[in-house]
Amino acid sequence: MGTGTRQTFYYKNLDAMKELAKEENIEINGSFLEELFWDKFVGTDDDFKLNMKLLYSGKKSLKSIIQNIIELMAYNHKYMKKDNLEFIKIIREVIGLSDWSDPEDNFTDYHISNRAFYVDRIARIFGIITKELEQRIELVKSPYFANQDYKPWMLEVQDKRRKDILEKEDNYSEIKIAEFKFREERLKNTFATNNTPGQVIDLIIENWEYFWNYSSVYEAIEYCVTLSENLNDKPIIRKKMRAFFKNLSLKQTISNLTAEHIVKEFEITDSTMKQLQLYLEKFSDINVDRHC
Repeated sequence: MGTGTRQTFYYKNLDAMKELAKEENIEINGSFLEELFWDKFVGTDDDFKLNMKLLYSGKKSLKSIIQNIIELMAYNHKYMKKDNLEFIKIIREVIGLSDWSDPEDNFTDYHISNRAFYVDRIARIFGIITKELEQRIELVKSPYFANQDYKPWMLEVQDKRRKDILEKEDNYSEIKIAEFKFREERLKNTFATNNTPGQVIDLIIENWEYFWNYSSVYEAIEYCVTLSENLNDKPIIRKKMRAFFKNLSLKQTISNLTAEHIVKEFEITDSTMKQLQLYLEKFSDINVDRHC
């Protein structure tokens, strides 16, 4: 049987804390220590901490908090990362076996009647990829590129969301293009049936490698969360959410420290900045030129 939550202000090294605080010209008070508490269990990101405070205080429901986080990921480049797959898997656990629901107090644009716009359309992402691959193959065969040793994967990429795909030589094979076409048709056919919200999320997870940097995909996820009849709100789920937020904060901190070290230790040139940008993009999945 639990003993309840212990609340105490006993410090083992109070004198040492006072000396350090004096040196740093800071005041140790309840607010300062409260932030340290949230930093430890949620991470240092202000948006994530705010949402967790609202959740644990009972001011916002789990559904509302997930909607807030998904919107951050959808419309803010800082939060749009491939690593978000782990959070989407948590959402899948939250949705469970829930069926669709369209409550009267839903004042968003996410309604059952809008499913084609918010869910079914994401299958077209593969159609766009296929079309671009085929067009680039044809373009390098045109008279404009006559007598030039140019390959389709060498062409400039206009939409940075597809940069990794369009610059990869293997994706121009007939087999790979056929695979993209198959993925599109499979999604279209599957969406045509009466899927549950969880089954839609399963398909998004399956194709996350190609979906993670599209705002429309995050909107589809929010659609599923908003219209799920029942959500599982358990301590283990909240704990997984906190661990995800804390891990992202840690990665961002390491990335920031690495950039700061490079700036301090090396002469900054255009070449150095390009290398630094590439490093940070690989580390944090952030592309500063991405448009979504």
